[in-house]
Amino acid sequence: MTEKPESDGEKESPRPSLRERLSFWEVSLGLFLFWLVVDQLTKLWAMAALRPDWWGREFITPEQWEQRPIIEIIPGLLQLRYAENPGAAFSILDGHTALLTVISIVASVALTTYWFFLPPAEKWGRGAVALILSGAVGNLIDRVNRGAVVDFIDAYIGQYHWPTFNVADSCICVGAAILAIRFLQGKI
Repeated sequence: MTEKPESDGEKESPRPSLRERLSFWEVSLGLFLFWLVVDQLTKLWAMAALRPDWWGREFITPEQWEQRPIIEIIPGLLQLRYAENPGAAFSILDGHTALLTVISIVASVALTTYWFFLPPAEKWGRGAVALILSGAVGNLIDRVNRGAVVDFIDAYIGQYHWPTFNVADSCICVGAAILAIRFLQGKI
């Protein structure tokens, strides 16, 4: 039997062991839990501080709408105001809570699997997946418990408003940006 000669620089690296695959799991789990708790606590605060008594009624007068609680953080740029989103980002699939719940569960399982198969040394990628997963699970909790996602961060310039969002949405965006950068760098 003849062995295939190895070409210069092309050595097959051994598959990572289970221990290597689970490296960085404590930090990833810590990131996941920290941001999940921050998301849920800020949503509870928003419901207590920003949700008017009339929220959810079928008919709201313009006077009631103008009286809704708003906390201005940076005038002309950032404020806190309560909103509920029964859809996904930008109200996509508005009212399809069951479908969005299934998509969130499937995405969470896929992300967990992806984390497991990332190269063990890819700590940035693993942390990014933990961020995305915490956001997905945070919004999933809202859909299951409330039928809609609680949003309260309102970024705007003049009359132009970015869709109201929450901490979970921020985790998803930051995590996705980190993964995109790592991909473009050829790290993952």
